[in-house]
Amino acid sequence: MKKNAVVYLRTRKKKEYQRQKGIVENYCKYHFSITRIFHDETEGMTAGEPSDTYREFREFAGEGKVEHLIFFTLREFLKVFPDGFAELRRLTDDGMVVHFAEGDFIGYRDEPDLRRDAIRSFLSFMETMREGAPKKGTGPRGRKPAGKGRIGRPKALTDSQIRSLVSARRSGTTIGRICKDFSVSRSTVSKILRNYPELKGEWKGKPRKARAS
Repeated sequence: MKKNAVVYLRTRKKKEYQRQKGIVENYCKYHFSITRIFHDETEGMTAGEPSDTYREFREFAGEGKVEHLIFFTLREFLKVFPDGFAELRRLTDDGMVVHFAEGDFIGYRDEPDLRRDAIRSFLSFMETMREGAPKKGTGPRGRKPAGKGRIGRPKALTDSQIRSLVSARRSGTTIGRICKDFSVSRSTVSKILRNYPELKGEWKGKPRKARAS
């Protein structure tokens, strides 16, 4: 036997309303009898705030004891409220059974108690995810992201260390010794010395003599 349901839709254009209405009717076809469809046109409306039409929709469902409430999608539902997840929990705790005509992943369409439990489990999961998410503008564990705007690997040495490396090489320190002292690879030293061809020398061998000033 079909159960009574009330529908709330929120669209910008008439064509969009007709499309959503058709999807809702198809969703209800073998399961629900639509008692009434409440519709809001969003043009000029404040985003993220329930309208008088939505409040009327809730009152109608409560007074008529219609427990099945049908919305177009979860995404559209969340746009109606400052905190859509809180509203979904409130509806569920009030004994309502919320459905989404498109992309409904909750299941248990014909089992109200199981569907309410599934919605509560989903909301608990989302609350856990939101609590664990890093705050905006921070990296893992709340740290600010390093190197804002930098692309690629960070520098192996600071500018000051690079100057010290070049100075060490000028004084005759071998490349092998420099690698150990500065804890860098030979390829890193080679890249730094590209601008100083006179300092590149051989990879191995005795230290070069310091050049006369």
